[in-house]
Amino acid sequence: MMLTGGYQRQMPITQQAGRTKMTKQILILTAAGLLLICAGCKTEHRIEVAPMEVNLNVNINVKVDRALDDFFGDLDKMEETQPSTPTPSKQ
Repeated sequence: MMLTGGYQRQMPITQQAGRTKMTKQILILTAAGLLLICAGCKTEHRIEVAPMEVNLNVNINVKVDRALDDFFGDLDKMEETQPSTPTPSKQ
């Protein structure tokens, strides 16, 4: 309260204690309310993926590998049967 001389009268100690107690209670209730509101805003995402079946065929690679071996094997045999010719050297 303000009196006429610019002098402000202080509250009695019992009223001050009551106000701080009420302020603490309001603060605690507000914090608890905010905590409950935040706990209610939980989001969760789940993604379900169906299993896929994968078949792998390796026989194609083996067939190609054997065909290449046969082809280059034939070339190697041809080199072995032909006489080696000396290569001319550059001077």
